[in-house]
Amino acid sequence: MIEFCNVWKRYGDKTAVRDLSLRIDNGTTCVLIGPSGCGKSTTLRMINRLHEPDDGYIWVDDVALRDYNPARLRLRVGYVIQSVGLLPHLKVWQNIALVPRLLGWDTKRRRARAAELLELVELDPSEQADKYPRQLSGGEAQRVGVARALAADPPYLLMDEPFGAVDPRTRAMLQRSFRDIQKRLKKTVVLVTHDLDEAIYLGDTIAIMNAGALRQHGSAAEILAEPADEFVRDFVGSDRMLRMLRTVDLPKLTGERRSATASDRRRAERGEGALFAHGATLKDAMASLLAAPGERVDIVFADGTVAGLDFAAIRGLITA
Repeated sequence: MIEFCNVWKRYGDKTAVRDLSLRIDNGTTCVLIGPSGCGKSTTLRMINRLHEPDDGYIWVDDVALRDYNPARLRLRVGYVIQSVGLLPHLKVWQNIALVPRLLGWDTKRRRARAAELLELVELDPSEQADKYPRQLSGGEAQRVGVARALAADPPYLLMDEPFGAVDPRTRAMLQRSFRDIQKRLKKTVVLVTHDLDEAIYLGDTIAIMNAGALRQHGSAAEILAEPADEFVRDFVGSDRMLRMLRTVDLPKLTGERRSATASDRRRAERGEGALFAHGATLKDAMASLLAAPGERVDIVFADGTVAGLDFAAIRGLITA
């Protein structure tokens, strides 16, 4: 658990964080979002003591953060930033294994851990481990950054605009990959973003901030359905009910599944009204249905099964 209790942070006459009280449960992803300068990155950086609060307390697993040695604390907290920050003179595997090296792991164990994590972020160790950062694409470098943050298996993961510097297609791929990893690892994650759709897709909870203050904290569905005040209502937008489509996972909406055939997979690959539901949501299904002829779409799942979803069923769900 991470908990902020009446935390303030000031820089001269400017108040960056104002009387913040916020609880983040273990194994969940909390997304901090708000306008530029609202205090979200400062809040994130106080968790690993890059910034110290002026007033109030931050607790990590029922221990006051000020009682942690900063260096030892940072070994327990993975940190992913937008610019990645890979060391250019080290190979990919050496970048990933940087914290294990500080912890005294031997070379064989470090290489094995780096290979394991490259596979976790869907990169081939045999092709990527011995490259240098300059030889990676932006998406590959960001995946390596996530792998590095996980190297010593920290219980906490801080992510500051982690997918903001890549193109939209790569960003969507990285979001799906991260969501899959988090489902398996169940880290306690605090993620900063400017992208509301990203917050809805990745967050178990969303904390909306403005002028250093917390305006609302809850699940995406709670915030979209019942904004706490006028600021939150304006921030999530007049199309907030359409955004709720992204909070519904497709497996909850499909009927009985059958084994996918080779023909099903070929149709999906050609985009003929079928959708590979790899982390797919109701929004993805709607996009596919609107682009497909007819009133029905077949959804081919990653486990090799297929199920049908029809337009009428979705229409009924939305208007219910």
